[in-house]
Amino acid sequence: MLSAMAEPSSSGTFVNGKRLEKNVECVLRNGEEVRLGQTELFTYVFHLENGDNSINAKRKKSGSEEENLNLPDNICEELWVNEEGKLKKKEILENHFNSQMTELSGRIKQTQIEQTQMQSERLRLEHTLDDKIRELEERFASEREVLTNRIVEGDAHQWQLQEEKETLELRLNEEKAQLTRQMEMQVNELNSKILESYQKELELKAKNQELQAMLEKERIMYEKRLVEEKNMLEDCRNRSEALLKGSIKELEQRYNEDIAKLQNDLDSGSLEQEKMIKTMELLEQKYLDEKKKSEQQLLMEKKSYEEKFQALQNLVIEKEKVVEVTNQKLKEEEDKLKNEANISCIKAKQDLINNFEDVIESELQCSICNELFVNEKKNDCPVCRSKIVSQTRMLVLDSLIDRMLDKLSDDLKHRRQEVVEERKVKELLSAKPKPSSSESRSNPRERRHASSRGTNSRVEVIEPIVLSSESESDEDTLDSDASSVEGDPNVYYGGYGHCYRCGRRGHWAQGCPDY
Repeated sequence: MLSAMAEPSSSGTFVNGKRLEKNVECVLRNGEEVRLGQTELFTYVFHLENGDNSINAKRKKSGSEEENLNLPDNICEELWVNEEGKLKKKEILENHFNSQMTELSGRIKQTQIEQTQMQSERLRLEHTLDDKIRELEERFASEREVLTNRIVEGDAHQWQLQEEKETLELRLNEEKAQLTRQMEMQVNELNSKILESYQKELELKAKNQELQAMLEKERIMYEKRLVEEKNMLEDCRNRSEALLKGSIKELEQRYNEDIAKLQNDLDSGSLEQEKMIKTMELLEQKYLDEKKKSEQQLLMEKKSYEEKFQALQNLVIEKEKVVEVTNQKLKEEEDKLKNEANISCIKAKQDLINNFEDVIESELQCSICNELFVNEKKNDCPVCRSKIVSQTRMLVLDSLIDRMLDKLSDDLKHRRQEVVEERKVKELLSAKPKPSSSESRSNPRERRHASSRGTNSRVEVIEPIVLSSESESDEDTLDSDASSVEGDPNVYYGGYGHCYRCGRRGHWAQGCPDY
């Protein structure tokens, strides 16, 4: 066993994870862990050889030397050689142990030097951080005092802004109510026109259905009449054919009787042969004439029947054409009424949109920017001419304007978009350069944010946005009388602002003479 003693170091010495007290010895045993400092880099395990790891072994060796005196010479010599080997081995182990201890001592000193340097660097960083924190706290306190003074000074102005905001909200509510009433009136008028056109369409449909029913009834009646006349003509033709056939049959029968009689007379020899032949020829000619006459009469009756049938068919075709023309006229009239209803509905909607545009152009124009609250143009109030020192955005008003502008025509939307883009380009061209890094460092708002990040304290301050006036002269607030041009006398003009189309006073965009 060996004893270990902790050196006066700030990091300390540990045996099996337990820190040694200063100037107090500790016994080291075989296999124990020794760590120098706080890090795991200098951790070692102590090992001792079994041949010389205790004092009892040394005592036993000294006792064995006395006993060896009584042994024979050869045995004593052998024991002496073994004893010398053990002593040399012990000396080698001690030298090795001393070299390891020297190396460990050098490492311990190097570690202590590094720890001393790290501790000095940590102290230096702590002092630097404390100085910066102290500086930031001082700057934060000064800026907080300045901001508090500015807030106290701006209380009166905040009250004034609140009153103006309430006045603007009241005016906006009144105008919104007025617009709502006008839109309701126009919507009611549009609904009445749509209802009237719908009633006309229903009446037209009823008349059309009635006329179609009447035409269908007439068509059925004419078809029935056509069938009856056709049957009647067929009966007449059948009767005529039957009569003609009967007369022809009767003539044939009479002719046959006369021929038979003449043949009998000829056979009996009571008449002369020539006279009989002549009589037979006369009878035959008479028969042929009557047969021809009957055939001609039959052809004439057949032709008359065909003419009547054709006339009846032509009448039916004409009636069908009349029904078709009537249906076409009814359909055209129905389409015309539908188109008129759609046109009246579209016209009513267009009138509503036009009236809405007139109200927007005349009532909701901002006197500062002469546009629907797109952007400010001047830095003073158009009513009292006082300087504007802050601005407050009203989301309700913006939403209302966006919803109203959705109802405008595509032409007005496109024109307004062009105006907005033109103003954005002008703003970008006339924009001032950004402040330098020194100015940004001197910005109180940035210093306030930097100081709030360095400390745990936090103060929420709402700063008004100050708009600096570019000129104090009255020439910036009043336009020249030479640029005033009278617009359309039939278009309303409120007496303030200028036209955003031509840029002159005396009229608004709706009554611009150049448009």
